[in-house]
Amino acid sequence: MSNASITIDQFKDLLSRVDKLEHRETVVDIDELKGSYYKIEKDVAVTDTKIDATKVELKQEINALRVEINEKFNSLEKRFTMLWALQIVTFLAILGLYLKGIVI
Repeated sequence: MSNASITIDQFKDLLSRVDKLEHRETVVDIDELKGSYYKIEKDVAVTDTKIDATKVELKQEINALRVEINEKFNSLEKRFTMLWALQIVTFLAILGLYLKGIVI
């Protein structure tokens, strides 16, 4: 081992590997941490507000669709009622003409 030697590149490589293994303690000011946590809470609050606004818009759209479908259904129901009444009136008119002997 007395004649063991390494190059500068090998030394730098080993040094970088050792640096990765070492634990480094970092000191951060508490005010700086509070600022970042406030930002996170603010971002969460903004996201919650956006989600709530989207829910309200979605409910409004669903209610508008429900009203429109009800209107169309009621209109269709009126059409069927009118067609039924027209068929009954036509049947009664033909029956009246048949009974009078006009239609054979």
